[in-house]
Parts: sequence; structure tokens; C-alpha cells
Amino acid sequence: MEAPDSPPTVKQMSEACISQGKTQGLEVHSVGSFRTIGGSGGQAIGADTTMGVSRAGQTYDVRCSYSFGDGQARITSM
Repeated sequence: MEAPDSPPTVKQMSEACISQGKTQGLEVHSVGSFRTIGGSGGQAIGADTTMGVSRAGQTYDVRCSYSFGDGQARITSM
């Protein structure tokens, strides 16, 4: 997939990650800084961050990856 002409803002990526967390039943408390993910040839293909979340009384961190190609956020680890 090709990266868009202009990358999304941190706000857009944060909102997408928070929305995905809520979809998975998580209460999001914090979103860390985003780190760019490079693809082949060094082109940026996305970004990831760590979010502080809770569910069922337990608090923990999850990783959220945002894909520049499709504009979707995914929780990649729990």
C-alpha cells in the first residue's frame, strides 16, 4: 500500500487508537508518543504508540498501530 500524500496528524492517529480501544471494551487513560514505522525502502507506512488502558478493574498497557495505507488503527498486543 502507498502512503498518503500528507501523513495524518497526531490527533487523528490518537483518536483512531482511542476509538479502536473503546471498540474492544477498553477504557483508555493515556496515549503515548507515536513512533514512525518504516516499510521497505525506508518509506513511512504507519506509526505506533503505547496506550494505558483498563478493563474489568485491571490496568495495563497495549500497543496501537496506525496504518497510513488504510487509515485504520489496530490494537496489536494486550
